[in-house]
Amino acid sequence: MAELLAESQKRQATLGPDEDGGMLFANADLERIVAGEVDLAFRRWARPMHRVGGRQRTRYGVVEFTSVELVDPATLSEQDAVRAGTDLASLLAFLAEGGIGLPHRPAAAPG
Repeated sequence: MAELLAESQKRQATLGPDEDGGMLFANADLERIVAGEVDLAFRRWARPMHRVGGRQRTRYGVVEFTSVELVDPATLSEQDAVRAGTDLASLLAFLAEGGIGLPHRPAAAPG
């Protein structure tokens, strides 16, 4: 758990500007989205913060949200985690950290 907390703090320190009040992505994640290496993200939201077709301007270009789904963490696979740039154990630990809201899976692509 301490390792997950340290990783979270490190990622928070590298967040890009959130110009339109949308999702925050770490700079490394934005680079991987633009490169096509990452196309999923996972967040806890009380309500979806983006809609399909929505776009967010970032320092690495525009990110388009191609889907936004409520997700049951028990149904997630290693493939989901890899598409989000992590491993399944880390993803499940992140979603179990708590916070407000239910787990959502927004899919993102360069827009």
